[in-house]
Amino acid sequence: MRNKFTAILIFTIFIFNSNIGFSKNDLALQSIKRFKEQSLNIKKSTSSKKSNALKASTLIPLYDSIYDWNWDTNNNGWEVNAAGKYINFTYDANYNTTGIVYQIWNGSNWVNDTKGTFVYNGINYYISELFQSWNGTAWVNANYYTHTYNASNFETSNIGQVWNGSAWENDSRFISTYDLNNNLTGFLAQSWNVSFWDNINQTIYTYDLNNNLTSVLNQAWNVSTFENISRNTCSYNANNTMSSLLYEYWNSNAWNNGSQTTFTYNINNNNTGSLQQIWNGTSWENSIQQSFGYDTNNNLTYELLQTWNGNAWVNQNQTYVTFDINNNQLIRLAQGWDGNNWLNQYKNSSTFDANSLLKSDAYRQYDSLGATVQNGDSSYNYFSQFIIGESYLNAGALDFTISPNPATDFIKLNSDYSQNEKLTVAIYNLNGVLVKQETDLKKNKNINLSDLSSGIYIVSVKSNFKIEKQKLIIQR
Repeated sequence: MRNKFTAILIFTIFIFNSNIGFSKNDLALQSIKRFKEQSLNIKKSTSSKKSNALKASTLIPLYDSIYDWNWDTNNNGWEVNAAGKYINFTYDANYNTTGIVYQIWNGSNWVNDTKGTFVYNGINYYISELFQSWNGTAWVNANYYTHTYNASNFETSNIGQVWNGSAWENDSRFISTYDLNNNLTGFLAQSWNVSFWDNINQTIYTYDLNNNLTSVLNQAWNVSTFENISRNTCSYNANNTMSSLLYEYWNSNAWNNGSQTTFTYNINNNNTGSLQQIWNGTSWENSIQQSFGYDTNNNLTYELLQTWNGNAWVNQNQTYVTFDINNNQLIRLAQGWDGNNWLNQYKNSSTFDANSLLKSDAYRQYDSLGATVQNGDSSYNYFSQFIIGESYLNAGALDFTISPNPATDFIKLNSDYSQNEKLTVAIYNLNGVLVKQETDLKKNKNINLSDLSSGIYIVSVKSNFKIEKQKLIIQR
């Protein structure tokens, strides 16, 4: 598995490239797209086995509505009326979101603004996205995106089109290629030029035998060929965590040093620090250093950024992060150094329900003195129903089995857990309601089902380190 720095590096470059061609979208469209991607990530996250099951959602939320509020600086609090809301959620048989409507508050009434319609393939990846804008009386086409995938279900193309009033016109295209290990090897961004696709830039990736990202090459199109822009070269330690990153830029005919960064880790392979140095033409000079702290669950709880003034390290920014017992992030507070004191810059606050699903999210930005909130926005999620994620339940090899299945009056828990390890077994119906629970069980223990009616249930087994689930059928 590639480490988190590899993922961050790929993601950063991918986002840089994928911004091209989106300038024609309004904020509401982008807002719906972000929500749609978040919803898709929830679905995707339920389709693969989690190494840290406490962070995994066991339920798929079906939304009723989501409301957004802005900060009222006059009253130093959230505005009485919401600024916008997502409504009219629709779903397909696999609980994929197929439709969303976004409305804004005009001071006296809710007014339609943007509408999203989504279509999925057989494995729940969306293949088309239609966005429409409200013209006062009807929905009018705005943007349309289509997606294709390879046999391993990795996206190979993303084509964006805009509505010209009577027909769809090509606008942007992104093409991705992969190696046999499904590592991203190329990303090409193009824009439509009347009758053909015109190259904009491309990124080329290479990997070592452990599938660690070793280099990232960024190139831009200059009418007839791609020209080098920059490249990153990565090296790794024995634990396959990134130990150094070299950034170089192209100067006509040669690569020139730009910066180098080295990383340190603790025994849990969490990044505890980084040192970035800048090339001054003859040697490396200190530039930025970062320090990171973690809790006992390996959640990142503290970040400190300092810059080099030529003689010593000077504070710039620090961030504190808190989590609940389920490892959900509750608060992220960022502060800046004014030379004498730490001043608040921004604060993110989140709340979660009993299923660890996000209920509310608020952002506050402080003034230059760090005392007064000068702007902010928040959202609150209302759920109409929760559905057990079938794809999550059937994924991967589990450390336990239940037999017989289908069952009548009892099941036996067969597991690879330690004989002395105490387990908690919970049984849910398909509405996500807990109908039976037994604690301090040991493996190979019989569980009585005589008090449950015939039907389909989900058996959840919690050990000291993870939670796993399996479908159970009671048939009499």
